[in-house]
Amino acid sequence: MRTSSRLWAVITVCLFALFCAREASARILVIAPHPDDDIITSAGVIYSAVKRGEPVKVVYMTNGDLYGTAIGYQREGEAVNAQVNNLGPTEDDLMFLGYPDGHLQDIYESYVNSSDRFTTSFGQSTTYGNRGLGRSDYHYYKFGSHALYNRYNIVQDLQTILQTFKPDHIYTTSEFDHHSDHATTYLLLRMAIDAVASSDPTYKPVIHKTIVWSGHEDIWPTPTNPTTYHAEIPDLSLTSLVWANRESLDVPWPMQSTYLYGNPKYNAVEAHVSQAGPYGSDSFIAHFVHKDEIFWAENPLGTNQPPIVNAGSDATVNEGVTVQLNGSASTDPNNSPLTYQWSQLAGPTVTLTNATTAYPSFVAPMGLTHDQALTFQLVVNDGTFSSSADLVNIMVHAANPSPNVAPSATVTASSQNTANGQLAVKAVDGVIDGYPGDYTREWATTGQGAGAWIQLTWAYPYVVDRVMLYDRPNGSD
Repeated sequence: MRTSSRLWAVITVCLFALFCAREASARILVIAPHPDDDIITSAGVIYSAVKRGEPVKVVYMTNGDLYGTAIGYQREGEAVNAQVNNLGPTEDDLMFLGYPDGHLQDIYESYVNSSDRFTTSFGQSTTYGNRGLGRSDYHYYKFGSHALYNRYNIVQDLQTILQTFKPDHIYTTSEFDHHSDHATTYLLLRMAIDAVASSDPTYKPVIHKTIVWSGHEDIWPTPTNPTTYHAEIPDLSLTSLVWANRESLDVPWPMQSTYLYGNPKYNAVEAHVSQAGPYGSDSFIAHFVHKDEIFWAENPLGTNQPPIVNAGSDATVNEGVTVQLNGSASTDPNNSPLTYQWSQLAGPTVTLTNATTAYPSFVAPMGLTHDQALTFQLVVNDGTFSSSADLVNIMVHAANPSPNVAPSATVTASSQNTANGQLAVKAVDGVIDGYPGDYTREWATTGQGAGAWIQLTWAYPYVVDRVMLYDRPNGSD
């Protein structure tokens, strides 16, 4: 009995180590029907994976070129700027397939052979591109020639990417999306996965699918609010998707900022200038800036379905208290027993006790000079599949926060707009408003540009542990 117990303990430790190793190297692939779909559906997934050091690739099925190749090239550039400048992937992590916007369903249904050629209304019939991997469309990068617009070539491109990258998790749009390109992207992906699995039965990815176009764009998504979760999608009962079975993945803490111009997801959305237009936070794509990103996980190659992770609710606590995290709402569709792996992603380092259970705990740090957010990640495993990573934030209130010494300074500046009340002292009044909200709460020079300055002088020396700067809340400046 003692020998068998020791053997079981060794096996358990080895399986747990294997689980942790798999999670450390999980490969993430996001497939976007158009440039911007990657941001609105999966910006948080991408940002978090990059921070964890996991390989991330993004595939764009089309260049968003419904109105010609000029806009297609523009949207490629917007996609690169959005990703590289805000979420962390490199340009070589982005792959533009270059197929025609608005016509994936036509190609899927009617142009199925390698010799078929679909031609757009503006005369384009082959893939193209000048950004991303190879600074060309993917087919040209991989095979040395541009691909005819047909289903055979799309599936071949996707199949080659899957065989090369072998992603563990694939995030894309659902077959129930009301945009034909979005629904067809899912169908083409399924064909590519089947092709890969026929030659490599060991390959078993998880698809995480979602909806962008619900058919009720006037009410869903609800208006931009990074502190609230997505509302239920209207008419979801008309599909096989069940709202209660969704993955609700909290976006990283910086993406929950209500200061939108400091919010990486909002800034990535705004990088798609051709789509966001002049509407800012009121644009359709900006309405996807919420506290979570939603998906339905599926195993495309079998009956055992992936587990659904839930890291619990955010909380605010005081210094020194014992905090218990709660992942017990995580479930498995097949009722398989789950294993848990918690880890800390951000904030002052703490020691997690029982990090492989549903209820780990830690002692909140003490001696803080200001409030601190601690971010934790949970991944669950059903013995076959690992879940996506869900995040939970614990805000620790500082018992004795350092005071803001700026208001006690004497403020001088190179100039100030006295006529409009935009005085230098307004820079340190503790109010982070300004034009277009209330221009009288900000400092502005009298037309100065480079060389303008502001100076704070105190009667006594202070030790400063941080400096916080705020721009005026006007994205046009």
